[in-house]
Amino acid sequence: MLCDVDRMIKYLILAVILALGIGIIFGSSFFEINEVIIRGYDESEVKVADIRGENIFTVDFELVKDTLKTDPYIESVEVSRSFPDQVIFQVNYNRPIAAIINDGYYIVYNKYNRIIAENIEHNRYDLPVFKDTPYYFSGNNIIIPSTQVSLLNKLEILPDELRENIKEIHFDPVGIYMIMEQGYDIRVGTAENLEDKFIVLISAWYEGMLNDDGIEYVDITAPERPVIKK
Repeated sequence: MLCDVDRMIKYLILAVILALGIGIIFGSSFFEINEVIIRGYDESEVKVADIRGENIFTVDFELVKDTLKTDPYIESVEVSRSFPDQVIFQVNYNRPIAAIINDGYYIVYNKYNRIIAENIEHNRYDLPVFKDTPYYFSGNNIIIPSTQVSLLNKLEILPDELRENIKEIHFDPVGIYMIMEQGYDIRVGTAENLEDKFIVLISAWYEGMLNDDGIEYVDITAPERPVIKK
C-alpha cells in the first residue's frame, strides 16, 4: 500500500513539474517570436501576417504560408524554428523558364510546359518570349511544337544572367534565332546539337565576348565554327 502511495506522490510531482514546464514554455516571453526571416523570395514588399510577439510553439504558421503561396511563382513554403525567438520561411520557386504573349498578356511556363502564371501584364523575370510559335492549352499545360520543346528543355543550362538577356526567341522556317537585349541576334539554326551550341554560347558569355555594343550578330549554327560578326 505504501508503495502505491509513494508511486502516486511521484506521479503528482512529475505532473506538477510538467505543468510548470508547459506554463513556462507557453507563457514565457523568452519564447516570443522576435524575428521572422523569409528566404528565397525576391519581393521585398510582401505583406504577410505579423507573427512577432506570438509564442514560437503555438503560432499559426499557415497565416504566413498561405499569403506567400498566393504568388503563382511559389511552389512550396517550408518553415523552421530557430530557438528561442526566430522563425524562418524558406520559399521554393516553381521556376519559370519562358513566356508567350496571348491577347496582350504574358503566359509563363516551366520546362515541363506547365503554366505557372497567366494574364500577367509584366515580364517579371525577364523571361525569353517565344515568337512564331503555334500553341494551344491542355488543362494547366501549354502545348507547343517539338522544336520549341527541344529548345525549352535546353534553356535551363544557360546562366540566369545570359538567359535574362534573351528578349525573344523566333522560330523562323530558315532557323531559330534569339534577339538579345543589346539589339543583336544569335543565329541558332536547327534544333539539332542544341547543347553543343549553348555550351559555345556560355563560353563566349563568360569570356565577356557577348557584351560588345558593336556586335551585329552571333552565329552558332555550326558550334565547331562559331562566328561573332561586328
